[in-house]
Amino acid sequence: MKINDIKQMLIFGEDEGIWKLNLGVTQLKAPKIKRNTQAESRFAVTWKETALIAEHLHPIHQMTLWLLRVLGLRVSECFGILLSDIRYEKKTMLIDIRRQGGGGQQERDEVTKKYVRVERVNRTKTVSGYRTLVIPKQLQALIEAFIEIFHPNFGNAECMNHPLIPGLTNEEEP
Repeated sequence: MKINDIKQMLIFGEDEGIWKLNLGVTQLKAPKIKRNTQAESRFAVTWKETALIAEHLHPIHQMTLWLLRVLGLRVSECFGILLSDIRYEKKTMLIDIRRQGGGGQQERDEVTKKYVRVERVNRTKTVSGYRTLVIPKQLQALIEAFIEIFHPNFGNAECMNHPLIPGLTNEEEP
């Protein structure tokens, strides 16, 4: 919650007669935050460094790393990709980003109105998170090899709801 949100809530309460605090809320201002703008305080991992890191990882973790690094996905978006989200237009691979996954997600149960833990939620963090990504040829080749190894039944209806990145849920694995 931001200071402006609190300010608006207090003003509303005073205007509606819910409370009479007379705190002078209208003069409340957010503090200015001075950000460190020096270039040496920020760095990005290079492609070469990413490859060196990937060498030491299990293939499932390598795939996760490359999806995050190349496509700029959030971790939850990466683990939310299902095999059904992968499609082709001509010879170009496209991935639809439509949900969050990886466990630890909280979703309100419509019946009990309580929050329950679910493996994935059928929405992204923000509305602008819904998107279709064009996959670069090198990453496409890696994803295709990964699918061939970890999802040999790719294309069969029964496996299309499996996550691209296996092993993070209790769902049936291929």
